[in-house]
Amino acid sequence: MNTTTIDLDEPTLEDLTFVKNLIQEFVTETGSVYGQGILDNWQQKHAKLIKVFPKDYKHVLQELEKQKQQQAIEEVKENEESSGSKNALQSIDEVHTLRKAVRTLSMDMQIAPEQTKVIQAQRRRSIIQHRRRKYSKTLRGTDYAGFEATEDLQEIAAENEELEMEETSDTQDSDEERVAKKRASHVAEIENLVNHIKSDENLDKLRGFVKYRRQKVVYRLAEERVKDWDEVVDYKTVRSNIREQAARCMDCGIPFCQGDTGCPLGNIIPKWNDYVFKKNWRQALEQLLQTNNFPEFTGRVCPAPCEGACCLGIGSPAVTIKGIECAIIDYAFLQNWIVPQKPSLQTGKRIAVIGSGPSGLACAAQLNKAGHTVVVYERKNRAGGLLRYGIPQMKLDKFVVDRRIQLLTDEGIRFITNTEIGKHVPADLLLRENDAIVVCTGSTTPRDLNIKDRDAKGICFAMEFLEKSQRLRAGDDISWEGLDPNGKRVIILGGGDTATDCIGTSLRLGAKSIRAFEILPKPADDRKPENPWPQWPLIFRVDYGHEEAAHKFGVDPRTYGISTTEFIVEENSAGIKVVTGLKTVSVEWTKDEKGAWKMNNVPGSEEIHGCDMIILAMGFVGPEQTVIEQLKLKCDPRSNISTDKDKYNSSVSKIFAAGDCRRGQSLVVWAIHEGRQAARQVDHFLMGHTNLAGPGETSEARNMRGFIVFCLLLSFVSLVESGSYCYQKLSDAQDAFNKALGITGANWFSAGSLRNQVRVHYMSDPPNGMRTVCTAAQEFKNVLRDDYGRCVRVIELIRNDDGTATNVTEVMAKEYFYTMVAFDFTCGAGFAVFVNDPTFCIAGTFNTSAETLQQCDQTYGYQATNGDPSMLCNYIKNDLDCYVNAFQKCGDLGKFFGCEYVRTSLLFGHPYFGIADAQFPGNGTCDKLGVCFNNFAMALNLTTSTPWRNPREFRSEIERVYERGSQNGFLSLCQAFRGLRDCLGFEYRRCLSVPTFATGGSNTVQDAYDFIGVFSQAHFTCGAGFDVFYRNEQCISQSWSSNRGRFEACYNDYHAQIAAGGVNAACIAGQQLSECFEFIFSQQCSSARTDVIWWGCEYARTFMFTQFPRCSQRCTTMIVGGGV
Repeated sequence: MNTTTIDLDEPTLEDLTFVKNLIQEFVTETGSVYGQGILDNWQQKHAKLIKVFPKDYKHVLQELEKQKQQQAIEEVKENEESSGSKNALQSIDEVHTLRKAVRTLSMDMQIAPEQTKVIQAQRRRSIIQHRRRKYSKTLRGTDYAGFEATEDLQEIAAENEELEMEETSDTQDSDEERVAKKRASHVAEIENLVNHIKSDENLDKLRGFVKYRRQKVVYRLAEERVKDWDEVVDYKTVRSNIREQAARCMDCGIPFCQGDTGCPLGNIIPKWNDYVFKKNWRQALEQLLQTNNFPEFTGRVCPAPCEGACCLGIGSPAVTIKGIECAIIDYAFLQNWIVPQKPSLQTGKRIAVIGSGPSGLACAAQLNKAGHTVVVYERKNRAGGLLRYGIPQMKLDKFVVDRRIQLLTDEGIRFITNTEIGKHVPADLLLRENDAIVVCTGSTTPRDLNIKDRDAKGICFAMEFLEKSQRLRAGDDISWEGLDPNGKRVIILGGGDTATDCIGTSLRLGAKSIRAFEILPKPADDRKPENPWPQWPLIFRVDYGHEEAAHKFGVDPRTYGISTTEFIVEENSAGIKVVTGLKTVSVEWTKDEKGAWKMNNVPGSEEIHGCDMIILAMGFVGPEQTVIEQLKLKCDPRSNISTDKDKYNSSVSKIFAAGDCRRGQSLVVWAIHEGRQAARQVDHFLMGHTNLAGPGETSEARNMRGFIVFCLLLSFVSLVESGSYCYQKLSDAQDAFNKALGITGANWFSAGSLRNQVRVHYMSDPPNGMRTVCTAAQEFKNVLRDDYGRCVRVIELIRNDDGTATNVTEVMAKEYFYTMVAFDFTCGAGFAVFVNDPTFCIAGTFNTSAETLQQCDQTYGYQATNGDPSMLCNYIKNDLDCYVNAFQKCGDLGKFFGCEYVRTSLLFGHPYFGIADAQFPGNGTCDKLGVCFNNFAMALNLTTSTPWRNPREFRSEIERVYERGSQNGFLSLCQAFRGLRDCLGFEYRRCLSVPTFATGGSNTVQDAYDFIGVFSQAHFTCGAGFDVFYRNEQCISQSWSSNRGRFEACYNDYHAQIAAGGVNAACIAGQQLSECFEFIFSQQCSSARTDVIWWGCEYARTFMFTQFPRCSQRCTTMIVGGGV
């Protein structure tokens, strides 16, 4: 909750009346049980309401109220002035007093201005000293260069308040002086401060892109920067002009800078540009950190594709987005706003991240936020990967990298360096010891030039050269091994960013001469027609290294359209081949008849170039294979780790991949994006849900998915206690259960005793004992309410919210929940069977066969805990048979009750096992199934009366019914569905089940689930979803008719993931199926129709839930009228 922009106030009587009336209207329209419960307990519930009041809106209301009061005062004064002589005398007295005050001030005017100047000077010095006290003593001059005059509105307000309090305590003014000062002073609000600053500095964002030019000075002077290893950027110049550059942002209606061709992270660029212009740096930081974990990296080394996609760049130079981004995070560090944020909860899950480059760091940071234990393995001696050794000091100061690594360490992430997975630690061991592995090893296999004498001394890869230079600068005890460029003629093969870094590094190390050969032709000065905006502009650029080399040697070091054909070497006295030059040939690029580019050598263009050192900077071809081979991961044709499109799970369960090892050689910003999204998928894989941000998703959008209806509709929040939340909730629920049942001390520490006491009620006073138990079970659920799905889990009893273990064992927790979830059956489908048993045989069995039932439970418990895991299905079947035999004397109804009673419990612990429904007693066959389905098909004009033979075609036919609207569409479907239920009668539940359609050899189990899933969807459409469909029939029907192919694609993706990943992929696949439906309905019906979006989500979730009932997926609660 951002308390810098909102206030949390107690609701007024008027507010409470409004909220209560709104809930009453909601209950009237929807029949909401939850809403009625709030109304019934209004005296307790209203105390939890908090009013969320935006500060800006609150300020406007206060100003309006002040204006009304001032207007009323003026009206009173006017009335007083027009009334009698007494009032006239009073007015004269007031004027006299005013003149006296003014005269006193006038007499002091000779010294007042000087005093004012002194006070203002003292005030300025106090503010500067106040700011300096906040800065760390370890800051470098670069850290605050250019920020000397920078102010943040929230800091200004705090400083003003502090200094005014100091002045008030030190100043003893007379009454007349205070009156004069009060009349002369004006305390400005934040909005007025902004207007004042604009006026003083003559800055105006209106048409700022026309008034102000893009800043061209970015780097320090070349002749100065080549003498040191400090960062090449002229931070003082960039930062001091940052607000003018921010004023150039046009606040585009469609900001391409954060779209597909712009920032891969989806940075909310226009927002933080605007906040910087308004001097609201805190808000700018908050917007920036929502989508980017490491803006201090991207703000320094990213080539800024966002600027290439900037709308202003169509006809003018783009906004300096990269410079503004870097200024925001640097100012935040300067102000000590960036502090470790340790997760408040721990999940108990352990994840290994292999590689500490940008993708590995981003993945680790996100997973740590989610409460997982994260260990990052790095084979080098320091963490940072590419950021540490692949990017030179003058481009990314290692102080910046160290600062972030330390911050992540303080947040709880563990870094293990000098450890290569696959060499020092077997990869399969890592897999066994962790709940998940994320491979972020990067694309580190360099492209080689396999020509004669490649093995000569003096030829090296760019990363080898850059790493040595960085390690030597860091003080490592290593040698150059002949790669020191000092005094040597250096040739670099390649023309990308890495080649530029090699140029800059070689210059600073004293190279005698530097040349760079690029095989591609020289880019054009402007965009070509085939490279339109908003694509990244493929144009000729002069980067820092090129400028420095040109300054020193008088010419740009690059030569384009040149190919190396041979290395020239000599043998020294030791018999070692040493490079002395290379042969080249000029090349031309032409297109063949198919339009493909073809390289041709230019005859007679051969040349020999003398050199002492050659650096190969020709890019990378893929990740190293050691880890990949040991983990047996599938690779794509480019040797990268293979995953599905926009997915990060590999071909092996529990193993994910992110960054260049998955997508190939790319940018740092793409690596961060990959790490963030891989973390999101890992979190969902482990927990069944995730609150981590999706691609380009802000915290606001993420929170909207998770808020319940009243948080969003009524704009209030309820405070939830911290600590072991579910443990306490379960304790309260168990107390309520015990009280309703009249027992004491029964809980998870005595699950066996609890089960026996419940069974005593079953047998002591049937059927009243059963009713008492069901009342107690309802009290248990009433206490948990919305937390039931969250808290009724084994893990919530065996570990605290901080990840530490409780004194409850897993066996104890399972036994307890087996007892409690059995009420879902005994107080549901089994209730009528129990209470209508004429001889109370079922109740008596709990008495006469108590020892037998206890033996059934103990035998299964021992086998499940200590037996062979591969025999678990047999253990479950034996337990079912044991209960059936115990209740056999009560006939078919008794056997059904006993079997289903224990099956409901076992489903809690083993939701993915095929524990078939007990056969409900009937005629033992489903003979009427064909007739009933024939009637169903005729009622809807379907083409088949045996739809279970092709369930997917059947589903498509049913969904085509939705396209017809209400009367001929879903209303007729609901009527036909009701007819099917009536036709099957008592056999409906048994016959319309997975076992019925998965036998006989003509259907797979998956087909059976798909077929039953269609009827589960019909349950929803004709039940909970009926009202939403009826009120939005035109929109929903149109969605089906216009997006038939897209809906089918959603189903196909779902089935493909189930087929590939099995039950482990089920919850993720189901979540994505629901999100797919949500997206289609939001596009067709508008994102404002949140009740329709909820309908689409719930419709898809119901289909998945048929097969995987324990996936903890939820759809956002809908309300009438499209709000959420």
